[in-house]
Amino acid sequence: LCETCGNLNYSQPAFKGRNVTIIYKPFKFSDTHTPTIFYSNVVTPWIAVPSTVMYNSTLGVFTTVFDTNLQNSGYLYAKYDLSEGCGYIYLRTPNPALGKRVEIGYYPSPAVIGLTGEYSREWYNESSSSSMTLTEGLLTEEELPNKEFVLTIYSATRWTTGSYSVKCTESTTNRLSTERVYVKVTVPPGQPFLQSPNIVQECPECLVGILYENFYHHVFCNTSGGTTPSINVGDEGGKVYSDTQFENIYKLSRTIGEKDHMKTVTCSVSNAALEKPLTTSANLFVALKPEVLVLNVPILREGSPANITCISRGGRPATNLSIWLDGANYSEDIVKTYDNSTRTYTTILTFNTPARKEWKSVSCESSSSLFGKTATQQKTINCEYPPTMLTMDAPTITSYSQDSYTLKFSCFTDTYNDHCLLSWTKDGQLHYANTYETEKIQDSALMEFAIVNKPSAHLSVKDEVLLNADDSTSVTCTATSFPLSDIVWTVNGDTQLLVCNKSEKCVMKTIPIETKEHRNYTCTAYFEFGNYNTSAISSFLAIGRASKQKPYEIPNESENASLTNSNGIPIVWIVIGLGVIFAAVILSTVIVLVRKPDMQENETVEMNEDVTYAQVNKIRTKRTEAVGLQTKGSDTNLVYADIDIEHLETASKPPSRQRPPSPTEYADVDFIRTERGSNSDNIIT
Repeated sequence: LCETCGNLNYSQPAFKGRNVTIIYKPFKFSDTHTPTIFYSNVVTPWIAVPSTVMYNSTLGVFTTVFDTNLQNSGYLYAKYDLSEGCGYIYLRTPNPALGKRVEIGYYPSPAVIGLTGEYSREWYNESSSSSMTLTEGLLTEEELPNKEFVLTIYSATRWTTGSYSVKCTESTTNRLSTERVYVKVTVPPGQPFLQSPNIVQECPECLVGILYENFYHHVFCNTSGGTTPSINVGDEGGKVYSDTQFENIYKLSRTIGEKDHMKTVTCSVSNAALEKPLTTSANLFVALKPEVLVLNVPILREGSPANITCISRGGRPATNLSIWLDGANYSEDIVKTYDNSTRTYTTILTFNTPARKEWKSVSCESSSSLFGKTATQQKTINCEYPPTMLTMDAPTITSYSQDSYTLKFSCFTDTYNDHCLLSWTKDGQLHYANTYETEKIQDSALMEFAIVNKPSAHLSVKDEVLLNADDSTSVTCTATSFPLSDIVWTVNGDTQLLVCNKSEKCVMKTIPIETKEHRNYTCTAYFEFGNYNTSAISSFLAIGRASKQKPYEIPNESENASLTNSNGIPIVWIVIGLGVIFAAVILSTVIVLVRKPDMQENETVEMNEDVTYAQVNKIRTKRTEAVGLQTKGSDTNLVYADIDIEHLETASKPPSRQRPPSPTEYADVDFIRTERGSNSDNIIT
C-alpha cells in the first residue's frame, strides 16, 4: 500500500492456486505514466509482477493479475512516479519495529543521478520539516548497484514515526521533491492481562460475567503498545474493540451464554516487534440471577422456635439473606448448597428464635454485589399464646329426683389467642362429658354445658307377646339418656342374655318357647354420671300356645299411627263395631220373622180346643246371651228371644212348621296393627 501515492488493493476472496486481480488507484492519475506492481518473499523484498498492467481512464485505476502460486509473503507494492524528474521513494522495511533498523529506498531520475544543473539529493523529514543529517551509526545512506539509494535509520524510536521525502532541486522558489513515504514504527505490546469489575467469593480468581449480558461490560484485556489483541472464550472469539475512554483497554463484544460458565478466556497479542505472541488466560464465572425469594411464616407459638424460613433458589453465586423482624435485622443459621446438575446455589435462612407474642411483621431480604437487593413483602405474624390461668366452677346437682339435669361448667382464663382444648377428667381418667370429643375454648371465658337425661327404657312390643310353640322373635329395647346407658337383657329376673354398652338400642332374640310356657323378659338401662347413677326397667311376658294359626301382632304406639281417626280411635275397632251392629240388626229381623207364624198357630189351637194354661207365679226374667263368632260353615244358629221357660215346659207343644235354617256368613277380618288396644290382645310368633 502506497500511502502517499494512492491505494493498492485486490479482489476478494483470494484462493491459493488461483489468479488474483490487483487494483491500483493513484491519487493523481495519468495514462502516460504506468506504475510498477511489486511483491515480496522471504528472500527478496521487491519483485515486479510479471503480468501486464492495464488502465481504465474512466475509473482512474490500474489493474494487473497476480499468480498466487508464486512464492510470496503476502505484501504488495506499487511504484508510480509523477514527479518532474525527482524519482521514486518507498519504504523498504515492511513493518518498522521499535529498536530495529528502518530502510527507505529512493530511485532518482536521470537528472538527479548526474546532479546536473540545479538537481541535488537531500533526505527530508516532512513531520519535523527538517533536513536529515547523515550520522555514522545512526543515519546513513548507501548507493546500490542499480542506482538505488537506501537511507538507514539504525534504531527506530517512537519519534521515528512520520513522513519522509527526497528533495531533488536546490532552488528556493521552485524546489522539487519526491512523493512522501510514511513510516510507522511498530511498538512491541506489553504483557496482556485480563480483568473484570466484579469478584465472587465462590471463585475469587475468576472473571465474572452476567448471563445474557454483553462481554463488553464485564471482561477487559489490558495491553500497551497500540496493537489490538484477540480475545477468545474457549474456542470462540468475537469482535474486539478498544475502549473509547481508557487507553490500552480492549473489550470483546458478544452475548454471555450459560455454556460459557467456567470456560477459559484467553487474550493474545502479537505484532512485528514480537517473535511470538504474548498470552494470558482466566476462567469465566457466569452469574445467574436467583428466583423470587420464598418466605415461609408458620403459625407461631409463644416460647417455641419460630421456624421462619427464607429460601433463595437457582442463583449463582449464592445470595446473602437476612430477616427483618419489626425493623430489626437478623442473619443466622444460613445454609448454602450447590446443585451439580443445574450448577446453581440454594440458600436457606432459618430463624429459630423463641417466638414472642409482641412480634407483628416479618420480611426477607437478599443482597448481592451483582444483582443488588431484593426483598419480599411483609407478612403478618400470627403468634398463638395460651392462657396462664384456668379456673372452673363446679356444678350443683339437685338433691331431689328429676328426669334430667343440666350441669354447667364455667372455665375462666386470662388473655390468650390460641385454640385451647378443654377435657374433663375423673380420678385421673379422661371423662368425655360433652360428646366424645374435647371441646375448644374460643373466648377468654367459656361456658360449657353438660346435659344429663335420666334414662327411660321402651320396648318394641307390648306387655304380653303370644308365641307359637318352639318359635322366637326379636325385641328392641330403646334407652333414652345422655350420656348413653348400658343396656342389659335378662329373662325370668336372673338369667342375663345380652349386654349393649353405651348404646341407644339393643336388639334381643327370645328363646324358643313351649306351649303354655310363660317367660318374663326384662330390659334394664344402667346410667352413671359422676357420683350420680340410676336405672330404668321395661319388661314383657312371652306366652307359648299350641295353635299354629297365622300370627299377628298389634304394634306399639309408635307404629302405624296413621290408622286412627281424628279422635285417636283406631279405625279397625270402628270397623269391628259397625260389623257387630250390622249383625245384631240382621239377627233381630230373623227373630221377629220366626216368632210370627208360631203365634198364629197358637191362636188357632185356642179357638178349637180347650187349652189348660199353667199357673205362672214367677216373674218372667229376661235372659240375654252373647253370640260368639263361629267359624264359617257352622250348623248352629243362635238367636235372641224373651221366653217363659216354665210355661213352655208344661204346655203341650202342637206341631209347628220349622223354617229351614238361614245360616249367617261372616267375612274374614284382617286385623291390622292399631295404635291402642288391650294388652292381652298382643299376639306375636
